[in-house]
Amino acid sequence: MLKNQRLTRKLMTVILLTNGAVLTLTCGTFLVYELVTFRQSMVSSLSTLAQATAANSTAALAFANQDDARYVLSGLAADPHIEAAALYDATGVLFTRYTSPRADGDATVPDRPDSDGYRFGPGTLVLHQPVALDDRRLGTLYLRSDLGAMYERFTLYGGMVLGVIVLSGAVALILAARLQRHITRPVLALASTATTVSGSKDY
Repeated sequence: MLKNQRLTRKLMTVILLTNGAVLTLTCGTFLVYELVTFRQSMVSSLSTLAQATAANSTAALAFANQDDARYVLSGLAADPHIEAAALYDATGVLFTRYTSPRADGDATVPDRPDSDGYRFGPGTLVLHQPVALDDRRLGTLYLRSDLGAMYERFTLYGGMVLGVIVLSGAVALILAARLQRHITRPVLALASTATTVSGSKDY
């Protein structure tokens, strides 16, 4: 690609390509790190919310009071990213559920709980939290959150990274245009002298 280009253009191209490669690698590493840490942060936040909700649901499950269970789950409306929630009794039967009116996706909940823990799905984070009292399991809490917070954060970071790349590219272009002269001028002068000597045979 650079074979037939002038020396000054070759040098500037090499500088800009090197700068672009380093910036892309650095920003890509930063974004991957943020993705991993933010996913862990989301899991931690949802787990904390699930533990608090499960603790408040023990009485409702112990006394089979659906009204109290619905009241506890209705408190999840304060979190705009919670799409759906459900409580299951000790046998895995659906006891009560909550669906957010703001949920854009599927507002249903599974008929039976899955194994305890969390898992990421298409655009969602699902968590199953045991509800226990004095080491006796009373049931399972199901929570499903969208990934809106993560998308918002990465939209912001993506804009910042794009701005950094554009600004750094502009600065690199200006510096390359000025600094390459210190290398190309002596080389071009030597090449011109060699051409003159060779043409005139004046050694």
